[in-house]
Amino acid sequence: MIVDAFKQHGKLKMLRLAPNKKKSLIDFLCRLPELIERTCSSSNIQHGFIEAGIIDKAKKRYPVFTKIIATCRRNPTIPEFRNILENFGYFLEAACENGYVPEELYDLYNVVQDTEAGGKVVLRISQEHMQRTKVLTHESQVQLRKERILASQKSERAKKERENAMHQDKIDANQEVVNLLYDMLDKKGLLTDEEKEDLKEEYLEICTLDMFDDILGDMQPHFILAHQDMEKPVFVTKSSLPKKGTLEEAREEKAYTKTRIAFDCRTVPNCLLGRHPHDLSEDVMMEEQEQSPAWRVLLISLADEEEVLPSKLLSNELWVEYVVNLFDLDKLGVGLEVSEEDKTKADLLVKMLRERFHEHLKQRIKDKARRTHWSMKLAYKNLAVDAALMVLSNHSAQYLECLGDSDSLLNTGVNCFIPGMRFPDRQGAYLYRDNNRGKIIRSGKKTRGGIVGRHKEHLKAAKAKKATSNFYNLYPSELSPRKTNRNKKGYFEGLSLLIAAAFDHTSDNAMNLEKDWNEGGLLILSEDDKRSIKESMNSSNLTPIQKFHDIVAYQVELGYDLAIEPSLNVSRSPGFESVLGIFGGQE
Repeated sequence: MIVDAFKQHGKLKMLRLAPNKKKSLIDFLCRLPELIERTCSSSNIQHGFIEAGIIDKAKKRYPVFTKIIATCRRNPTIPEFRNILENFGYFLEAACENGYVPEELYDLYNVVQDTEAGGKVVLRISQEHMQRTKVLTHESQVQLRKERILASQKSERAKKERENAMHQDKIDANQEVVNLLYDMLDKKGLLTDEEKEDLKEEYLEICTLDMFDDILGDMQPHFILAHQDMEKPVFVTKSSLPKKGTLEEAREEKAYTKTRIAFDCRTVPNCLLGRHPHDLSEDVMMEEQEQSPAWRVLLISLADEEEVLPSKLLSNELWVEYVVNLFDLDKLGVGLEVSEEDKTKADLLVKMLRERFHEHLKQRIKDKARRTHWSMKLAYKNLAVDAALMVLSNHSAQYLECLGDSDSLLNTGVNCFIPGMRFPDRQGAYLYRDNNRGKIIRSGKKTRGGIVGRHKEHLKAAKAKKATSNFYNLYPSELSPRKTNRNKKGYFEGLSLLIAAAFDHTSDNAMNLEKDWNEGGLLILSEDDKRSIKESMNSSNLTPIQKFHDIVAYQVELGYDLAIEPSLNVSRSPGFESVLGIFGGQE
């Protein structure tokens, strides 16, 4: 049968092998089933696992610690052995949680680094072949691979979109010239009423040389490059074209000027229309293939099953009235009626914030275990509140659908924000706006002391000789010796203090912040959430309501942090610092 396959099968017939090699290959294929059957016997499969200590020889169920240690290429010393034995539980727990043991854990417990035969230390880097053993089927590892693939696909898609956009620019530039020619034909009465209703480039055949001469010289190349043989174009770039020349020169039959070339190619079909470099309709990314976008993948692990969208919050008149009164949004002219357009806009905004939240966790929280801390689950769920608040306050950009991952999602105007100095003693979340760039560059949170009090603390730190954070490094005071820093993006005095959302902590409305949104409060809070908040931040001697005030301020700070243009955002903090136990970020 195999011999016949080599004679009859199309692809096998194409093989040009020496007779002896062909016979050897056929003999191997004939014996392959028997070889596989022998190799894949239970005893052969178990042998490798037993020798490596993964399972014991008797029960074939339990790992054998001494055999696992025996896989080392050198005999460990007694102190090294005891160190591993005492801390083995931590390594096992990390492996179960992440699918591998992080390099930082080995360093934390002083495990001796791997070395080559010559004694050179082996560094474990990002390349797969240089990493330690990992469980490839572990949920965490599967998710990491998906993230890498998705990031690669996004980068590739962005490149294709840029190339398509450049092609579209050429089409639009040509259309601008064509529209000018249509106007000239119309003024001369050379187009019928029917032709005016359905303009086609084939009508350009009746254009005169004078009309093409009236087109500016820097516009003619757009028309010429769009009307030539796509397979064998004569001109590839604008620089390859000759000068425009005069009308008299163009009248000569063999003239070589831009005007004459444009006139001669007026009957050539448009070679750009329908010929974009990439068909993105068929370019489906992994997240779309699985019908599970990046923010939805995150939703599985961080959000509750029952989702509350911003549109649902904004449809609740009592909630809207509470928010307007709590944050004094009437000072911005905000009413109690919310349009359907704004509700749709808020639902789009929360999706964009959730996508950024996923990247926020990876960049700001290096400890993967803390990324699924209850406070992060709470924060993710309440991004819906952030989105609703931003749209209600008119703090979000006007056309969100036109913005991408690298853009600011916030309104660039300054009049839509309440100045911080107007309510100096208010608590909540504040913003800093770079007046030189016209963009928000940082969000912050302040409770128990007032926003302006925190502003004074920032100014003092900006004047200091040494920068204690990335913010003060990039925005030193004009009175600081660091003002000559080449890496600065501006001066602290060039920033405006704005209010994102601030409340009077003594008001009746502020007392309701411990309630769920359905109970007359602000946030989306389950009973477990309320209990977790009350049990947190115990080292600060806070009352229960003060803890809820902190959580609200943290939540709004985080939402606005995500909306800031990433390249301008000077913060490195993860948010919810006193709850997570991470202060100043993990730079």
